[in-house]
Amino acid sequence: MALRKRRIQGSQITGAANAASSEEQIRLRAYMLYVERGKKDGFALDDWLLAEAETLGSPLAVRIAIRPEDIEHSKGEYEKEAGDADSVYRVISWMLTNRWGHIKQMVDALTVLLVVWNRSFYGPRGQLSQVALESWLQRHFTAISVLRQRPIATLDAGDEPVIRELFDTLLVATEVAFGDGKGKRSAVSVAKALHILAPDFFPPWDAAIAIGYGCPYSENPREAYMRFCYSVRFKAGQLSLTLAQSDKSLLKRLDEYNFVKFTVPSLRKKRKGNTDSAALNEQDS
Repeated sequence: MALRKRRIQGSQITGAANAASSEEQIRLRAYMLYVERGKKDGFALDDWLLAEAETLGSPLAVRIAIRPEDIEHSKGEYEKEAGDADSVYRVISWMLTNRWGHIKQMVDALTVLLVVWNRSFYGPRGQLSQVALESWLQRHFTAISVLRQRPIATLDAGDEPVIRELFDTLLVATEVAFGDGKGKRSAVSVAKALHILAPDFFPPWDAAIAIGYGCPYSENPREAYMRFCYSVRFKAGQLSLTLAQSDKSLLKRLDEYNFVKFTVPSLRKKRKGNTDSAALNEQDS
């Protein structure tokens, strides 16, 4: 018993030492990335995430390196797999642009977007409260209008309180309002609504994309989304230097890549029945 206890203690000490050593390596690598970018401030979290991925051998290190040709190649696959979703996106975008400031009409547009894009969550009857959504939009219209004019490249720590407030309150406003699922909330709906309102600032996601980026949201969706935003900012910053111009926004093109890279394989597994019910629910919500 004493020998086993010493072994456990020794293992714990070794584990703690390894963790401390890894953290120091991550810290040094993050500083090197900071120097490499010309000591430009505002990218501390990006540098830390990339350094962590490189040091620990996380798949995130590979996923961060998205090439322009990857974006272009995913376009055809996205159009084949997405079906009518892109048409809905274009129509809702047009409605919001042309009726910006007309709250009730904006709420109509958001409702259509959510019940179509997240139909598996809300069900065929679209169990969403337009009253709650309208109240949320009226309270946060000014903040959303400001963020609508900004690209994700401008995201910094000063934006975090506003983003957290928007995410938490919209999570409540978009919950299932009627039926057996009453009170159920969707981090996917929140991100999709934020994206369509501020398409150059907020990136959309789903469960497969969140997991693919190392930001699973089952326990704390708000903080997971913050990490996701910073990670997308990093990728968008790299792509903006080399990606050819398009009529689609950078975040929309990146989302199409993410859909093909992470969501489509997840959906194919679902169709084959290889994903359990809990995973299916998380994929949709």
